Amino acid sequence: MSKKKFNAFANSFVSKYLNIIVQLISMMVLARLLTPEDYGLYSITFIFTLFASLLKEFGVAGYIIKEEVITKEKLASCFSLMLMAGTLSAVTLYFFATPIAEFYEREKLIPMLQLLALNVGLSPFGTIVDSVLRRKMEFFPLTLCSLASSILSSAVMIYLAFSGYGAMSLVYGALAQTISYIVLIQAFRPSIVPRTPSLKYFGDVFHYSKYSGTSNIFGQLGNYSSELIVGKLYTMEILGFLSKANSVVTMFNKLFFDAMAQVISPLIASTKRSNNREVIRSIKTITNVQLNFAWPFFMLLGLLSDPVIYILLGEQWLEITDLLIILCISRLGYSIFQHINPILMGLGLAKSVMRIEVTSNISRIAVLLSTAQFGVEVMLISVACVNTLLRFSMYIPLIRNELQLPFSTYFSWLIKPFICALLSVSPVVAVRVFTQEWQSNIVLYVTAIFLSAIIWLILLRWQPASIVVRSIVQNVIKKAS
Repeated sequence: MSKKKFNAFANSFVSKYLNIIVQLISMMVLARLLTPEDYGLYSITFIFTLFASLLKEFGVAGYIIKEEVITKEKLASCFSLMLMAGTLSAVTLYFFATPIAEFYEREKLIPMLQLLALNVGLSPFGTIVDSVLRRKMEFFPLTLCSLASSILSSAVMIYLAFSGYGAMSLVYGALAQTISYIVLIQAFRPSIVPRTPSLKYFGDVFHYSKYSGTSNIFGQLGNYSSELIVGKLYTMEILGFLSKANSVVTMFNKLFFDAMAQVISPLIASTKRSNNREVIRSIKTITNVQLNFAWPFFMLLGLLSDPVIYILLGEQWLEITDLLIILCISRLGYSIFQHINPILMGLGLAKSVMRIEVTSNISRIAVLLSTAQFGVEVMLISVACVNTLLRFSMYIPLIRNELQLPFSTYFSWLIKPFICALLSVSPVVAVRVFTQEWQSNIVLYVTAIFLSAIIWLILLRWQPASIVVRSIVQNVIKKAS
């Protein structure tokens, strides 16, 4: 990859971490102000709002990023599709609020869902600008707006939680974030972004977006299917525990993958447009970066689950320890192919992504339903085993056929990150084996974590990921000075 593209990675990470700091502080405060039941209620509203948002976006962002030549008329057609889908999704969510609340037997869900329907209806006015900036790999304005809106949202949620609004504080915070982001992003609106809709290229946009949109919907349905099922079959408190365990394990996405994912698709699309021969080299670098961050992260998070939960969330959440460990083990396998989907999207292979997401997530839901009676832990273990094997069976031929990459070559790319991860976490493993309570061995644990970081950095020097890490450090120094 070129220096410009490495810098895009670095800028994405540096800017993203400012946003993450705000979100972590907010999470730490709110976890001590709200109850597991509050989070359980919000989880239900969040999931249904997410589905409505995915229907509204319907893969338009992917079309804008992958399209060889983008014009104002094509963007106007994208805007038309999003306005239609957004209005339909918002109205549907508003009127389905009561049936959803009756299904989960929680009347409190009605005003929460109806307010969040406004979120769905408003968001098309920011998505086109957002997608064009991503296509141009201009990530700093995006994260600047996201940071400002996150600060406002966090302030609203914390104030309302202190005032006793419970789960509604999270709803008002989500509304504040969406509205402020839409307003702020207009300051960076490229001239090519239209202000009025058009139907001229509507058919072309819809043809691509139907695959991208469907894969996104099924992907998120699979991600949150366990919470939807637990919310119905168990209590809101248990759902709150599961939701919070999922939010901790998805810190990897917030800390790392989201920053990388927003670069992958436009980077691959740009590389393919300019020099198709460089695509495989870019995929190798992306794979190395992904696994060198993902595997050590989930290993350490599983090993340090108790102190992480205690520090981030507080004592009332320690019951999620076992759930968190199961989810970390599951993510170790999932990480091997997590980055392939945005690569395929960048290559315009949305149909292939759709097939994988539909197949794997229908299977996931079937496994969850068949094991739900045996408890949440059994559900998660079962779906982790089945889904990992199924994804392996689907991605292996896809890598060979669509990317023209022998799996033996892809497998060889995994060896160095795997060795790096195992050796890096070894100090923490030793401390866990030979000590008892972490509270009485804090200095030892901190030393082990520091040693793990040193080993990781040393082993990283001989891998492509080191270039990205150096770029991040250089950008941090540059911005600090």
